[in-house]
Amino acid sequence: MRSFLTLSVLSLVFLFPYSLNAATLAKSCSTACASPFGKKLGGSNGVIGYSNCNNECESEEWHKLIIGQQAYKTGMKWQCVEYARRWYIQRLGYTFASIDHAYEIWDLETANKVDSNLSVKWHKFTNGKTREKPRVNDLLIYNKKQGVHGHVSVVVKLSKGYIYVAEQNYANTTWENESYARKILLQRNPQGHYLLKDLGVIGWMRLA
Repeated sequence: MRSFLTLSVLSLVFLFPYSLNAATLAKSCSTACASPFGKKLGGSNGVIGYSNCNNECESEEWHKLIIGQQAYKTGMKWQCVEYARRWYIQRLGYTFASIDHAYEIWDLETANKVDSNLSVKWHKFTNGKTREKPRVNDLLIYNKKQGVHGHVSVVVKLSKGYIYVAEQNYANTTWENESYARKILLQRNPQGHYLLKDLGVIGWMRLA
C-alpha cells in the first residue's frame, strides 16, 4: 500500500472540481445551498472534501482520478460515496463497486485493487453488537435514517472516546477542523460492545 501511495502522490492529477458552472448546474445544486457547490470544505491526508450545495443536489457529473495512464471514476460530484471511493483509491489503492445508495455499500462483499485483479473481502462490524473498535480507514455506513440514500464517512482518527470522520454531503458546511469534518461519541454498552452515538449508524467496514 505504501508504494501505491507514493505513486499516487507523484502522479495523481485531479480534474478541476469547479468544471460545472452556474449555467450548467441543476437548480437543486445552485439554490438553497449550505455553501456553494464545489467549495472546499476541508481535507484529510490530502483527500479534499467539497460542498454538494445541499443534500438534494445531484450534479450528474462524474469525478475522475488519473493515475499514470489510467482514469478511475470516483463517483458523482460531490456525493458522500464519491469521497469514500476517492479516499480508498488515493490512500489505499482500492475501489469498490458502483451502487445507487450509500447504505448499499454495507451489502458489498469485496473491494478491488485498482492496479490489478486482486479482490479483498470486507470485514463488517455492526454498531452496538461488536467488540471490535473502529479503526482509521474504516468506512462508517448509515441507513435511511440519514436520508433516502443513507450516508458513508471515513474514519480518520480516534481519540479520547471519539472517532473523527471525513466526508462529503453531510452538512455541506466547513469542516469542524481542517483535517476532519466532525467527531462522534464512541461508547461501550453493558455487554461490552462498541456503540457509536449517531443517528442511523449500521456499522463499520474494513478491508481484510
